[in-house]
Amino acid sequence: MLMKEIQKEILENKKRHGFNTTNIEREFCYLYGELREAYEAYYKGLDTYGEEIADVTIFLLGIAEIEGIDLGSEILKRLTLSAVDALQPKGGITMVLHDTQTGEYKQMIDIQKEIHENEIRQGFNVTNVEQKFCNIYGEVGEAYEAYYKQLPTFAEELADIAIYLMGLAEIQGIDLGAEIIRKVEINKSREYKRNELGYMVHL
Repeated sequence: MLMKEIQKEILENKKRHGFNTTNIEREFCYLYGELREAYEAYYKGLDTYGEEIADVTIFLLGIAEIEGIDLGSEILKRLTLSAVDALQPKGGITMVLHDTQTGEYKQMIDIQKEIHENEIRQGFNVTNVEQKFCNIYGEVGEAYEAYYKQLPTFAEELADIAIYLMGLAEIQGIDLGAEIIRKVEINKSREYKRNELGYMVHL
């Protein structure tokens, strides 16, 4: 399954359940909320931590799809690769990146490792999880600013958020691609209703 196809599934699921698909400012607020939930799961030691990191990424992919951005391609541009694809290895479906120049396929989990190794080489933080979360909050702010100001770097800023999320997943031992695919399937079967403020919440 292509990452672009996952983006489409996320947007179609939003439409089926009556979620917002037009107000990007609201989606950024949700993205911040999901990031807070992920941090809370981390500091409380909840077993839902991997799922919460996946939720952050799912909202990110939804924003990309609403805006017509192929986030996988943007991630690969930032990592100097050039296409995205998915394979079905022995443990089930997972997201895989495909370098079309070399023909090499790399699972998302391997890309996480490359990001982690690059962070070590460059002397970036690879141990302080709180700092990682703060960095991601900062990247979300930069992405919103690029959207608000209609800067040409908007897609690139979304990719930076994804790269930071993959780096966080790697130091926490989370296969982010597998978690995203698993959570997308869960979300498809959930039932929702509008609360008193008119927002959709799952039952």
